[in-house]
Amino acid sequence: LLVVSESEEYKNSIEKILQPLKGNRRRDWFSSHAYLCLPLVIG
Repeated sequence: LLVVSESEEYKNSIEKILQPLKGNRRRDWFSSHAYLCLPLVIG
């Protein structure tokens, strides 16, 4: 997995960028209707 951040704040902090989905499947910033799109859900 390659993570590229434009912000220097997150340069060496992958754990601040990536979050596990276990127990936290929904994201506030992700559009609710987009969860119905299978390719986006599979990732």
